[in-house]
Amino acid sequence: TTNDNGDSSESGVQVYQSGSNWSITDHTATGNDRSGINVPSGDAGLIERANLSENRQFGLEALTDGDWTLRDSLVLNNDEDGVYDSNTASSFLVDNVTIRGNGHDGVYLLDNSGDWQILNSVIENNGATDSTDRPGAGIDAERTSGSWAVNNTSITGNDGAGIYAVDGPFPYGDATDNWWGQSSGPTSEQCVGNVD
Repeated sequence: TTNDNGDSSESGVQVYQSGSNWSITDHTATGNDRSGINVPSGDAGLIERANLSENRQFGLEALTDGDWTLRDSLVLNNDEDGVYDSNTASSFLVDNVTIRGNGHDGVYLLDNSGDWQILNSVIENNGATDSTDRPGAGIDAERTSGSWAVNNTSITGNDGAGIYAVDGPFPYGDATDNWWGQSSGPTSEQCVGNVD
């Protein structure tokens, strides 16, 4: 457990590794000044059964261009974004993760150029506490350029769009077989941009 670290942008766990095959398992990181887990480098990483909640910026901050997986975890009530992976070339998988109640976006992926998937997850009630920008999305995939899919996931109650993917890839990202809060599928306000 790593709790309440620092008053100078400290994270609960920082992964500095140029090699591969790192893992963080059964870890709780809450109340830290920056992120629960910060990954500025490293490849082939796995985070599973983690609780990344109530940190002052992000639950998971992945700044690496390496690949990573977040599985079987909770990302709750962080002040800014739940999962932050912006302006990188990383490819990643989020599987069976609940991302709820984060201040701005549940998952923030602006300008990510890797391939990624979010599967079997819950992304809900994000964006209600940060009013400094546009309404927070469940998933902000603005200007992403890789291949991506969000499937078998519940995406409801977010302050802005469930998926916000303007200026995104062609062909469109795959957001099929999800639950949007109604049996008719997503409204035009819930699924915005280059999303199929």
